[in-house]
Amino acid sequence: TSPVFILRQLASAHNSMPHMEEAERCAQQALKRLRVLSEAHPTYGRLLLTLTEVLSLIGMLQFDRDEIADALSTMEEVIALRRGLCRDHPANIMYRQSLSHALTGYGARLYSLGRKSEALQQFRELIPVCEELVELAPGSLTMLRTLGGNHYNIGTVAGQLGSDEEALEAFGKSLEIRRELVTREPKDARFQNDVAYTLGNIAYIHVAQEDFEAALTFFEQAESVQRGLVSEHSQTPEFRVDLA
Repeated sequence: TSPVFILRQLASAHNSMPHMEEAERCAQQALKRLRVLSEAHPTYGRLLLTLTEVLSLIGMLQFDRDEIADALSTMEEVIALRRGLCRDHPANIMYRQSLSHALTGYGARLYSLGRKSEALQQFRELIPVCEELVELAPGSLTMLRTLGGNHYNIGTVAGQLGSDEEALEAFGKSLEIRRELVTREPKDARFQNDVAYTLGNIAYIHVAQEDFEAALTFFEQAESVQRGLVSEHSQTPEFRVDLA
């Protein structure tokens, strides 16, 4: 087992316990060795991916210490490196998924910091990455759900920023994808629940626009889907809460 692997595992283990300093020390040691190795073997993608995983861990530790600027800078380096991996290995699904995860995490962090405009831009940049993943794995419902979820995120943030037209467009794309997922797997309650949430959010945008007739139509559709979920999954309390 390589020393780098051991250090990465140690850092991850310490991060799950109250030993933040030790986690940081292990992660920084692993990062230092990985940078040297990646410079010596620049075409070895898995090595560079491991480097970004260690950087991601360091970024989490920085967030835990409220070192926000440093943590965001670390996440930006992760995104840049993973973009490079996708550019150099365009057919590799794993690298593109890693970029998708990094962009999603960065957008979520920006959103949690109240930087919604920046978060929205990250979610926009994520769309082509998700679309490429769907093209690379056309049979994957997970990839398709991720794409639908990202359109949903765009709609949510755009709506909060008052960009109603962008919100409606994004929710519309999300709804189309989520209905397709229900068609493919009609028994999967998650997909039906996703549809109900999207319909509800479209209704709220119409309320904000004072188009109450359209809002009522979408609320009724959302309620119908939710009632179906309660009927078919009576043992799942979350669906009853959503209906209420």
